Amino acid sequence: MKLAVIGKGLAAMGVIEALIKREIDAEILWIGPRIEDLGWANCSRNSTAVVALQGIKEDISPLGDDLVEAFHKTKEFIKVNNPSGVKRADRYHLSPDDTEKLKVRFGSLESHKILNLDFEGVYEEAFIFDPTVFLRWWYDRLEKHPHVKLVDDFIVELTASEARGLKEDYSFDFVFDARGAFVTDQLETIEKIQKVPGHYWVWEDVLDVGLNEFTVLTLFGHNLIYHHDTKRLVLGGSTEKDDISAPRLDQLHQQRAAFVSLFPNLDDVLCLKKAALFSGVRSKASKRRPTLFFQNENHLIINGFYKNGYTLCHLIGERAVERYKSTLFKTDSN
Repeated sequence: MKLAVIGKGLAAMGVIEALIKREIDAEILWIGPRIEDLGWANCSRNSTAVVALQGIKEDISPLGDDLVEAFHKTKEFIKVNNPSGVKRADRYHLSPDDTEKLKVRFGSLESHKILNLDFEGVYEEAFIFDPTVFLRWWYDRLEKHPHVKLVDDFIVELTASEARGLKEDYSFDFVFDARGAFVTDQLETIEKIQKVPGHYWVWEDVLDVGLNEFTVLTLFGHNLIYHHDTKRLVLGGSTEKDDISAPRLDQLHQQRAAFVSLFPNLDDVLCLKKAALFSGVRSKASKRRPTLFFQNENHLIINGFYKNGYTLCHLIGERAVERYKSTLFKTDSN
């Protein structure tokens, strides 16, 4: 049995991790560009990459159920494997002008001192990722498995049993298609999968921010993330309402102004002349839920992670493998 996994981002890695974990007896052909060559707006690499529950509870919505289950799977993966580029962080949700919103979402508020100022807010455990470091660690871990054959190529067309690349063609018995936002226009789906660009700012070598630990400050739903080990600050990101990926900064300026208004000492730290801008293009399906669907009986598409790729990749990878196994059961029955 030859399985193809197309894509080099979180969705593809989640599938391969699940195939290895389930000890699927098959050759795994992992097709995509080298991780260094992922597109400039690849959303796995270009992400603010925070994983947390965010006050989400079970039995309220299907997406909420997915995110709660996925958070615990990701947390367990971190605990068991201690991956590079991942740190536990303290996250504080603040909404000084409207604390009722926080109470509705989280239930109650506590007193916190942040940057020498007192606030009513909510604390929660979070995990922050350095995407480049983490993806390299995971990429190397999967590549070493004896059943995984890595192919550096770009797929331009898929048929029922063959992937046509720029370098050569590849046959398979079953394909997991995890190519993300940039193939959404090519997919024959019942529901529309949208491309949603977003942008964020990064400051490197920040020495005087006043935060001594790995910290996420969330103000009106937007994050300021401090990576203590690399002295990096991340602000954002934005969400554009069209599929134009060219940088637009109005939302980021508003977010920066909100943080500076609350923490005036950050004005010099968040100097725009020192900020680097990053962009990513997410794929968003109906009701923001990740989607798994068969293009044909041998072609399973994994898409629609939207803003939750670092949370969802393990859960959806396992579900994708279960879908594949269900096709084997049908074949055996026939």
